[in-house]
Amino acid sequence: MNEAERLSLLRHFKEEAGEHAVALSEAVLAMESRPGDTVVIAEILRRAHSLKGAARMVGALSIESLSNALETIVGELRAGRLAPSRKVTDVLLEAVDAVRAAADSLLEGRPEGGENVISRLLSLASSALGLDENLLRQLPGLPAGVLGVLTEFQKSRLLFALDGGRTCWEAEITAPAAEFATRAAAALAALKSAGEAVSLTGRSVQGGPLSFKLVFSSGLSAEQVSRAGAGLSLPIRNLALPLTDARQAVAPPQISPEEAAAEEAFAREVANLRGQYISEAFDKIEDMSRIILAVEQRPADQELVNELFRAAHNFKGSGSVFGLDSVAKLAHHMETLIAAIRGGSCKMSARVTSALLKGADTFQELFSLARAGGAPDDRPLPVINELEAALSPDSAPLEAGPAAALNAPVRAESIRVSLAKLDRMVNLADELTITRNTTEAAVSEVEALAGEAKALLRDLAALGESPGPGSRYSACGIVAGRIGRLKDGLESLSNRFGAATIHSENVIDALQHDVRRIRMVPVSALFDGAPRLIRDLTADKVKKARLTVSGADTELDKRVLELMADPLMHLLRNAVDHGLELPASRLKAGKPEAGNIELSAEHRGSSAVIQIKDDGRGLDPRELAAKALEKGLISAQEAEKITPEQAYALIFLPGFSTKGTVTSISGRGVGMDVVKSNVENLKGRIEIENFPGRGLIFKILLPLSISVAQAVTIEAAGLTFCLQADSITEIIRAAQGEVLSEDGKACIRHRGATVPVVRLSDLLGFKTDRPEHGQLTIVLLKGLEGTIGFTVDRALKEQTVVVKEICAPFGGLPHVAGGTILADGSVSVVLDTATLIQAAVRTGGTWTHQAPAQETRREKKTVLLADDSLTTRELLRGLIESAGYVVELARSGAEAWSLLCRRRFDLVVSDISMPGMDGYELTAKIRADNRFSGLPLILVTSLSKEEERHRGLQAGANAYITKGAFDQNNLLERIRELAGHDE
Repeated sequence: MNEAERLSLLRHFKEEAGEHAVALSEAVLAMESRPGDTVVIAEILRRAHSLKGAARMVGALSIESLSNALETIVGELRAGRLAPSRKVTDVLLEAVDAVRAAADSLLEGRPEGGENVISRLLSLASSALGLDENLLRQLPGLPAGVLGVLTEFQKSRLLFALDGGRTCWEAEITAPAAEFATRAAAALAALKSAGEAVSLTGRSVQGGPLSFKLVFSSGLSAEQVSRAGAGLSLPIRNLALPLTDARQAVAPPQISPEEAAAEEAFAREVANLRGQYISEAFDKIEDMSRIILAVEQRPADQELVNELFRAAHNFKGSGSVFGLDSVAKLAHHMETLIAAIRGGSCKMSARVTSALLKGADTFQELFSLARAGGAPDDRPLPVINELEAALSPDSAPLEAGPAAALNAPVRAESIRVSLAKLDRMVNLADELTITRNTTEAAVSEVEALAGEAKALLRDLAALGESPGPGSRYSACGIVAGRIGRLKDGLESLSNRFGAATIHSENVIDALQHDVRRIRMVPVSALFDGAPRLIRDLTADKVKKARLTVSGADTELDKRVLELMADPLMHLLRNAVDHGLELPASRLKAGKPEAGNIELSAEHRGSSAVIQIKDDGRGLDPRELAAKALEKGLISAQEAEKITPEQAYALIFLPGFSTKGTVTSISGRGVGMDVVKSNVENLKGRIEIENFPGRGLIFKILLPLSISVAQAVTIEAAGLTFCLQADSITEIIRAAQGEVLSEDGKACIRHRGATVPVVRLSDLLGFKTDRPEHGQLTIVLLKGLEGTIGFTVDRALKEQTVVVKEICAPFGGLPHVAGGTILADGSVSVVLDTATLIQAAVRTGGTWTHQAPAQETRREKKTVLLADDSLTTRELLRGLIESAGYVVELARSGAEAWSLLCRRRFDLVVSDISMPGMDGYELTAKIRADNRFSGLPLILVTSLSKEEERHRGLQAGANAYITKGAFDQNNLLERIRELAGHDE
């Protein structure tokens, strides 16, 4: 497995571990409220077992141990030997959190951690079962020196082992330094079959051999243990016999020797968990700031106040746990203030809001310092004085304002889907679109053939009616009959094609809509930070602004939202700093003292429109032109003739700013060019609507889908290109004589305006010998610079196209947005309308054609793979596909059976422990059906007992492979043996 495959597998495992963690948390809480619910307990055991198996497959030793410890504790609860309590629930939830943190650490290449949590789990069970550490001290043969080097974690493991009827042993591994690694590896491998490691301690003398002592527990007899070490001449001695008052055996956690290899691992793991907590804290701080602003707007909303209280309370508790006393101290004071608001003794006011927001900002500083390795507890916290002062009765009450457009968080039932899987689904839907276009073209061809057959039939009929020899007349009649039948057949085929096209159109449209909605998220994720931003920008009271948000539930592709965060922030900052006037100026102009900023989103056709509107001063085209002239961006002649639209476009030039001074908000002339660049990278565009003296509107038009678009196909210089339909305002016909010349540049008069005109072929760098005479076809494209007309040979048709990225060496060419396959199967370039418009102003650009690649296909054997573990499915899928098989996936036995009944497979590979129909039932069901009598089936499972193996083979499995001793070559050999292989 290469590095890319390993990382992909770990990402799948992280997703699966996260899903199990969510389900386990819910089940543990349900068990607390319903202690005797056997269904809930069984669900915890099933989830923990499944997680343990997946962890073992990817080598996540800590998660495997955590899962095993969870099974141990819940097993004791089910047996009644451990009483349910809040303490038990707390430790179980802590273990679930540690699973999530360890999965993140594993993907990032950091130590997994979790040993301290396992220790608390085992200590809890040890205490409940009466397994006290003093019992170890009373055991004959267990030296005090051994107890002295054991951590609390290791002592708990040893107690569980001895209570389970196992014996404690010590093996000494000694070898010269040069040979030690080889000998130690061989010794550990030999003893792994004999028992479970408890601790590994070592010593070395300068110039002498290395010596390590391995303490391990074993359920084997003394003779069997001695035989395990005899091959390597390892000195092994017995340290302690099983506890004389041993209770029913409690399965010890399956801890690998590597995890217990060094005592310092404990400190590292604690540090890793602390680092995970610090990383997650920043998202929680953002949520806290959002809730504070919502409470400011709706102080009577008790649920919001309670949510804010819980946020502060969580910081207090977790800060103490991880030794961040300053965080806990600050959270305590915030909690006190919020409790006073909740109880009614303190009214929400501007002073209170500011104190709480400063508290959130201080959290940000403290966690940033902690992440950098600093000591936040040494820092004074001035914000605490502000929080205490805000409790005083003289805090000015805040008048209730309009409800903010922040919705209380609602938990939605959802599934985890990786972006890679979604991309594959989208690509499949896109390929169906290409198929639909091809079918439409075939229908047109069939219709044309039917028309030709009709015409031929008429000609032959006329020929048959003319005087002539009888034989000629008879032959014509026969041919006419055959052509008539051909015509009828073609018409029938045409009708069927038409119906199939309509049906596939509806299905594909629905599929694309549903698939793309999976990736869509509400723009509220983008809009939530706007109220805080506006509040901070007006905190100095120099300007006043009121923000209104609408359409926050409008959905956009998640990647689009991520790239729009910075542009939106910059436009909002500009609305305050550039757009809104000072309060005195607004009053003088008859406007309210506080400016209005409206932030909205809506779907419009195949686009989403984000709009930022203010009621400020607007833009002055003459002022913009003068500023550009002053900075040398345009000439005096250009400034004199500049149109309003061209003047507005100046604000997107790098280095352009109308501010005379630099402020903390703006004035450096950076930002708007980045806004424009980000929007154009998303195949969107910005429009400006200016109302001098009354305000300004920025409209950002973004495609709902980056890969599928409506396009108009056009011809220029004998080649076919695509232009995105959203950018086309009109396609017109004009006579040669209507083309005018102004300052040496071609233009036409259209709808009362002068529109510049350029040849598209010239812009793309193609020579054309086609003479321009008669009517010209002109495509009008609208951009920030205004409307530009492009002459083309002809405009063909509008169709839905799948825009694919063009790879090197053609991907970076000017004016190329991507490529697509048209309905007739030909490859066409999709042109970038934004850069075309820009180039039309300054003229230039080249293009190079790329030939389509050819693909070959061959038939392959198909394997049905059933496993409820995402990680295991992806691991086995990659392995089997790499051997040349096609793999279909099922998440349960029932889903596998459904697929089997609908499609043909050459082999089935199935897990056993699956929800609903398990692997045993699936195997028996297959073997009971005559349709599948010859279908080979392999069980791949973590169940390794001999009776379980016998049951699987008895049910009808052709092979039984355990995950614990998983050998991929063995699996592939069995697959080739049972299913064969196409070379």
